[in-house]
Amino acid sequence: MDQPEYTRGKTKARLLEMAEDLILESGWSALSVRALGKRLRISGPAFYKHYSGIDALREQLIAKRYADFMSYVNAYQPEVERAGDTETQCIQSIHQDGLLYIQYWAQNVRWFELYRQWVYEQKSLALSLERRSDKLHQDVAKLLSRGPQTEICLQACWLLECSWFGLAQAAVAEAQKGQAFDSQRYLAAIESSCCFLATQ
Repeated sequence: MDQPEYTRGKTKARLLEMAEDLILESGWSALSVRALGKRLRISGPAFYKHYSGIDALREQLIAKRYADFMSYVNAYQPEVERAGDTETQCIQSIHQDGLLYIQYWAQNVRWFELYRQWVYEQKSLALSLERRSDKLHQDVAKLLSRGPQTEICLQACWLLECSWFGLAQAAVAEAQKGQAFDSQRYLAAIESSCCFLATQ
């Protein structure tokens, strides 16, 4: 007789994997303890051994997506690390942050739709709950010579994130139509979004 799915491998990892499959197929509303239990043949109590509830699992999915996003950013890390500390170099690094942000979502259209739903629910554009680890916050703090958690730095990053989120929506819409990503056009828009930093 076949053993139940949850006895093979690590249940928590399988729950996370299956949860991602569910939301990619049918959206956040499809995610439930019952749906996961049916797919993995586990009981409700077995689920709660690993997660306190669906909200905790959702947060873990967002954290996993943030880790994937940072891996994408880190693929360009050697170029970013060479940017240096002058004002011009800091601005260029921020431009690179914006371009990577938009490119990432243009390449992950379905996940952007899910992220957008999550943003509207949470009223936050942050993929990371630990803002000090966010590269954009580090780059802006360096440019402004302030700590990443100071009010002026947080406000500057929020303005950039709002602008880039809108640009990402445009890039995703173009990707859905099969249009190629025009990096130069988006870079020009990113540069415009950063103009206010020169006045700080």
